[in-house]
Amino acid sequence: MPEAALYYVMPYIEGETLRAKLDRERQLGIDEAVKITSEVADALDYAHRHGIIHRDIKPENILLHDGRPMVADFGIALAVSAAAGGRMTETGLSLGTPHHMSPEQATAEKEITARSDVYSLGSVLYEMLAGAPPHLGGSAQQIIMKIVTEEVAPVTKLRKSVPPNVAAAVAKSLEKLPADRFDSAKAFGDALGNPAFITATSTASAPTALPPYRPTAFRLIAALAIFTTAGAVWGWLRPTSPAAPPVVEFYLAPPESDLSYAQDSWGYAVRPLLLSPDGTSVVAAFGNNDGKALYQRALDDRRWRLIPGTDGAEGAFFSPDGQWLGFFLFPDRLNGVLVKIPVQGGTPQPIARVGDAVFGGTWTTHDSIVFATVAPLRERRVPTLLIVSVDGGIPEVLSSPEGVDTLGAQFDPHYLPEGNVVLFTEYSFNGEARVAALILDRREIKPLTIGNSPKSIGSGRIVYANTQGTLFAQAFDPDAIAVLGNPVPVREGIAMEWPTYASYSATRTGSIAFMDAAAQQDQLVLVDRAGATRTLVTAPRITQPRFSSAGDRIAFVRGGDAVSLGDIWVYGFGQEIQGTAQRLTAMGDVGDPTFTPPAGFPPIRGGGSTDGG
Repeated sequence: MPEAALYYVMPYIEGETLRAKLDRERQLGIDEAVKITSEVADALDYAHRHGIIHRDIKPENILLHDGRPMVADFGIALAVSAAAGGRMTETGLSLGTPHHMSPEQATAEKEITARSDVYSLGSVLYEMLAGAPPHLGGSAQQIIMKIVTEEVAPVTKLRKSVPPNVAAAVAKSLEKLPADRFDSAKAFGDALGNPAFITATSTASAPTALPPYRPTAFRLIAALAIFTTAGAVWGWLRPTSPAAPPVVEFYLAPPESDLSYAQDSWGYAVRPLLLSPDGTSVVAAFGNNDGKALYQRALDDRRWRLIPGTDGAEGAFFSPDGQWLGFFLFPDRLNGVLVKIPVQGGTPQPIARVGDAVFGGTWTTHDSIVFATVAPLRERRVPTLLIVSVDGGIPEVLSSPEGVDTLGAQFDPHYLPEGNVVLFTEYSFNGEARVAALILDRREIKPLTIGNSPKSIGSGRIVYANTQGTLFAQAFDPDAIAVLGNPVPVREGIAMEWPTYASYSATRTGSIAFMDAAAQQDQLVLVDRAGATRTLVTAPRITQPRFSSAGDRIAFVRGGDAVSLGDIWVYGFGQEIQGTAQRLTAMGDVGDPTFTPPAGFPPIRGGGSTDGG
């Protein structure tokens, strides 16, 4: 007799999932989104009152039958959790989709309450209204880190027509602390239907007296050094060659004092510089509070030239002949477009729509562009490689990540004429990144080696990075599509924007330009109401500044790396700590500092008195 098997039966529902509807329409009408959420909240409230926590609320588990939502997969998470001893983690038995996980699920808390489902439902409503989940990232780890550490942008920032009570209800449902959310799914649904509902954080408070240096805004200014290694890789690979030119390193300052290297739409300074194919000039993205654009500078000239028509450009890349630039524009963050423009500037020429996020592009010698964008695959949205003609058209998916549950992303493509292949980074949810090659003629993927951010430097050689920011060079056989011999270390200290996204550019002439991690310093800058600025702290990786309620101290996170936070420091304006920064923690990977409220405020979570910050 065969062993018994556990199985479950679901009723057949004629219709579609909410995910299918969102993939087709991206954003729903406000009334429709609120109606769906309210009815799902009613179903969850019934389940919660009977002791069942769903644990996996997401658009894929909401079925639409004649426009009415039905919640699927009830009880599955409970059964698996019981079998796992009540603990489910992202690396073990995780049923929560990363985009819609609650913070307590993301940190693998043992006890999950009904408020976790409230968070997930609020995240689903956010996506229905804004067209994207509250947090996005190139991997499950990045999404989870943002869920735990980063505040959610108000939904009205992405869709101004959302009514105040709906925006307030969404914000309350997405509080990181479970106790700060609605105490039940029913309360969430009631708030959505109550035009008078509003949270304390969404009301305007009366102005208070401010100390002399209390700011109205922060600026984090990155001081980034760029170096060009002219022909150096050839010399490293052939150290006895008398023709190897020397390594030349120099700093490239921004074109104007108020400009800094620009970030992309998601807050990363990914690929802020780009070498021309002949290695004689560099293109960089610079910006300030008024916007960003591309600038070009010849390496033998101290002057930068603004490239007209590149306002808002992200992820730029050259055509093989160096006469054109391709880049991406995100006029409303959720709907991007791939464009091209002559390197001298002009009017951007649209090529294709690319969705809400991109992860690199490359221009082939066959008049096509391969780029990575988030696309729906097997009920997931993961970075995937697509191809489109430079003359425009509908992009075609080149490949699907094998084993979508483990291999989660394909990004940072780089074209090699030899073999007609595209090198790219293949990144798995378990944290492994490898350099892979996509053979365009056969649409076949071949893994090459452990590493990320591959580039060609000509003469049958490629370079790539490891997660510590060390650049390696290795021989490449275009016929066998394989790396040969052992990798040779080229340079340490390459800045890593993501764990698997090295910030450098390379050309087939052997030149490399990169962001130097050692020179990547942030500044905590105070800006008063008159616009005067004052630098308080200069240190690597300053994030998450928070003022005390009295305005006499600033807590911030300093240090860390591309995958983890650092420690909490406090800068003080008071007489006893005037102008000093003191370290409060020494454990690493901590964040989200928050001061207690001033005396007179209600106690937090039933606690005792507060000391005013």
